[in-house]
Amino acid sequence: MNILFLDVDGVLNIMSTTFRSATSGSDVIEPHLMERLEFILERSPDTNIVISSSWIEKHLIKKLKSVRFKYLDRILGRTNRSREHRGDQIKDWLDTHEDVENYIVLEDEISDVCGDRCSAIPTNNVIEIDMNEGMSNANTIDAVHRLNNILDISDGVECYFSQRYLLHYEYFYALGYRPHVLIENPPTEEDLERWDYFIVDNNNMCLNMYKNSEES
Repeated sequence: MNILFLDVDGVLNIMSTTFRSATSGSDVIEPHLMERLEFILERSPDTNIVISSSWIEKHLIKKLKSVRFKYLDRILGRTNRSREHRGDQIKDWLDTHEDVENYIVLEDEISDVCGDRCSAIPTNNVIEIDMNEGMSNANTIDAVHRLNNILDISDGVECYFSQRYLLHYEYFYALGYRPHVLIENPPTEEDLERWDYFIVDNNNMCLNMYKNSEES
């Protein structure tokens, strides 16, 4: 089992939204950021969510339900907030769940997880989110790579979304998958000969992986 430890403020909303919600008395989740979380879960089916946020679990689930989040059934619960630092809270949860094979932490204030205030979690398991942007495309692809143990991208195929990025595909080939690669322009004849075909994903995302129909 893989686990995604989810902070909310600064990850599924942005700093200005959070401040607005504090003054208006209503909490906010940005739909496009929620869709990026769904993207991660779609491409890592063995991953479940554990909430590591100040949000109350019941309130967060109610809010996610109201914005039609697809994967409510994959929220296992939340970390125990009896410890001062979030990194310690996450480590306590991991210590009592020995079946976790891999995990990542989405966090906008990493000093409380793997930094000066607390260093309980290895840096390699933490993805730092810019609270002024929320979870970015690059953060999302990084999360998919880490959850699927795709750590060597030295000889990948060039993919494009908001910036140039290398996608290691040998792992998926071994499982009988083929990449549907996001490109900014229509594919060339050479591209079509090399790959099955190209597709543009929601939110300018890449890494759509499906079984090759001819090999299924």
